[in-house]
Amino acid sequence: MQRTPGMYTAINTQTQRTGLPSQNHSIVFITGDVDAPATPTAIYDTASADAVSGADSNAGRMMAAALSVSQGVRAETVGK
Repeated sequence: MQRTPGMYTAINTQTQRTGLPSQNHSIVFITGDVDAPATPTAIYDTASADAVSGADSNAGRMMAAALSVSQGVRAETVGK
């Protein structure tokens, strides 16, 4: 195809996107924290993990490690 000045290529942005499918996984942290909830409770960051399971909790440290690997991780915590 010869390129001509003033001629532009049309791009259809409404077609299906290609690439890897989304990963819809979630993680459940089972901890021995004293204040850990009895039912799985969603946590979103280290602060929410510590609020649910107590200050300086294992769930908070696990959440920090998970966030260092993937910012979009979905996690819950529950006690033993």
